[in-house]
Amino acid sequence: AGWGAMDDDMEDYGFEYSDEEPEEEDVDIENQYYHAKESLENGDHAAALEGFAAVVDMQSAKGEWGFKALKQAVKIRYKMGQCGEMMEAYRDMLGTRRT
Repeated sequence: AGWGAMDDDMEDYGFEYSDEEPEEEDVDIENQYYHAKESLENGDHAAALEGFAAVVDMQSAKGEWGFKALKQAVKIRYKMGQCGEMMEAYRDMLGTRRT
């Protein structure tokens, strides 16, 4: 067995780990965020709000994408004159902030 066999062993060993899943989850969350933002840019506030809510729901822990999604929801609700919903999203946003 030469170096080639050793490389094969290393590749197989690398596939036993599943530590890529959190990164994949982050990519899915990021994609959802930008999809929602695209809806916002196209003027579809309802789809944007749904998309940003999905971002928050997708996160297993409070994090950056959920914070950004809630911030967008606050801005949309403000523009739509939905003060009660805006304040609710704002309170949620403040709860996601990391110190």
